[in-house]
Amino acid sequence: YLPDGSIAFYGRADNQIKIRGYRIEAGEIEAQLLSCGKVKEAFVMAREDENRDKYILAYIVCDEMVEEKELREFLIGRLPHYMIPSYFVRIEKMPLNSNGKVDIRSLPEPNRIKGRDYEAPSDSTEEKLAEIWKDILKIEDVGMNDNFFELGGHSLKATVLANRIYKEFNVKMPLSEIFTSSTIKNIASYIKNSRNSIYSSIEPVKKSSYYEISSAQRRMFVLSRIEGTGIAYNLPGVVEICGNLSKERLEEAFNELVRRHESLRTSFELVNEEPVQIVHEEAELHVEYEEADERSIESLIKEFVRPFDLRIAPLLRVKLVKLPKDDKGNEDRHILMYDMHHIISDGVSRKIMVDEFISLYEAKQLKPLRLQYKDFAAWQNRLFESEEIKKQENYWMKKFEGDIPVLNMPTDFERPAIKSFSGSNTSFKAGNELTSQLKELAGRTGTTLYMVLLTAYKILLSRYSGQEELVVGSPIAGRPHADLENIMGMFVNMIAIRSFPVGSKTFGQYLNEVKEDCLMAYENQDYQYEELVEALGARRDMSRNPLFDASFTLQNLDIEEIETEELKFKRYEIENTVAKFDLTLWCAEGNGDIEFVLEYCTSLFERSTALRLAEDYLKILKSIVTDENIRIKDIELEDRFVKRDKVLVKDIQFNF
Repeated sequence: YLPDGSIAFYGRADNQIKIRGYRIEAGEIEAQLLSCGKVKEAFVMAREDENRDKYILAYIVCDEMVEEKELREFLIGRLPHYMIPSYFVRIEKMPLNSNGKVDIRSLPEPNRIKGRDYEAPSDSTEEKLAEIWKDILKIEDVGMNDNFFELGGHSLKATVLANRIYKEFNVKMPLSEIFTSSTIKNIASYIKNSRNSIYSSIEPVKKSSYYEISSAQRRMFVLSRIEGTGIAYNLPGVVEICGNLSKERLEEAFNELVRRHESLRTSFELVNEEPVQIVHEEAELHVEYEEADERSIESLIKEFVRPFDLRIAPLLRVKLVKLPKDDKGNEDRHILMYDMHHIISDGVSRKIMVDEFISLYEAKQLKPLRLQYKDFAAWQNRLFESEEIKKQENYWMKKFEGDIPVLNMPTDFERPAIKSFSGSNTSFKAGNELTSQLKELAGRTGTTLYMVLLTAYKILLSRYSGQEELVVGSPIAGRPHADLENIMGMFVNMIAIRSFPVGSKTFGQYLNEVKEDCLMAYENQDYQYEELVEALGARRDMSRNPLFDASFTLQNLDIEEIETEELKFKRYEIENTVAKFDLTLWCAEGNGDIEFVLEYCTSLFERSTALRLAEDYLKILKSIVTDENIRIKDIELEDRFVKRDKVLVKDIQFNF
């Protein structure tokens, strides 16, 4: 602890400091500073600001004047972004103690505004961008040279940032540019040098008895009519509520949500053999209610989640179950169940619903919505006629020219003739140390955690299937305008990422290829997955999904725990019985750890196989943080024998 009460972090034992998951060699930063001719002495340490956020601080002794900007630019070309000091403090002489070491307590305070703010906005563009960053990243202060991804940004938040930039500045900024620029200063420079966006703004459509549907809704409509889908495209959620809950206020809050969001008042019909959406003026929601003990909750949830009739609105149902008081007998508890069809909702929509429900329950006023989902659907259909979309279509058609690889994972059971949606999952964690190493790897390689984890997942699939060409699907938010951020509806698009995990490549080489694939996919995300499938004209195999049978997701949009003055809301874990794909790896980062959920089709895989896959995925992660230059084929997995039609095979799986 320093005299001012703040905390300094420094230890010459291993010469390392740790910030935001990165292990940083202080001596390496000092060495680079000393290589600058104007710096004669350097001392690097980490400190905590008033928000308990750590930052890197560099003390320097110079014979001549040197600007902070000059030092920063000098280091940027020599060190990863996460090793660039937030502040540089010039001192006349380095204070030493009786042992000849730097006397940390004698070092002066850095001249800083707040926390990470080492450079303030210089014009209105940077000021507006700073406000946008604060809102998206949920931070109080941001400097002009802070890195978006180091502060907690990821691909989903980058998409939101691009949308905000479009709305505020009328500039369409590619996601790839956000990944490469990544600071307010660089992004502001891009905006100032850009022309206005080619996209037109979204406007409300004229009132009609029915409206055209979006591309994603069309996919959901077609899939819902396939026999056997059942509840495959339901989006259920369960929340435990503790406190003095009013059933009447709860029901009114949900009905206000239905009045606010047209998607919750929408049904679907065929008109002239074409699916359309019908927005009803009213669609009252009746909340089911009963009292039960905790032992019966699982069976109640299974009964609650059932197929929807798309012709009847609302495509939302809610049930409230009152539980007995806890062991101490001093707190009311309820289980809130909700379920929506995917055709009117997605992951972001579920979060919007929960957040707005809590606000409405507390009688808070919500900002009116300028647009509704039907306006987006009409806009999207016009967008498909534009030259920009034709360019995106050309990209995807070229990406998928030739024979499209079919994932040939060895299965425990014969693949059924009609795709099965029965599923289960197994969860596992990376642990704090491995998570820290993975984030450090992402920063060092100029990628993101998403890209690192996706690359490792593709390597896992390649090693099990023996294939060196794979397609993995990944969802993307699909909300191309800031006006759509708070609207409930089916916006999510699937991007199909095709790549080549050839065994002779190093992990680093393959990671760079996946990075480029991802950036180009983000750049061309407006072209819808359904349109690509139709344009490719691939023969539909009823036992598989089009283009890919494995998917990957890194996000966490469900509530963990929310507390208001009256109530506590906590996610209630429920058993998963659905698998949309053969395999799906869900990843969520939080509390310095990464939680994984491997979802698998139980008609294809036994639980023991899923557990092996999870174990081997962790082995791959541990291998790549140890040596990013390891060749894919040299990553060691446990020797296993897999029985297929009475033939034992090892490492490479053959299909008979």
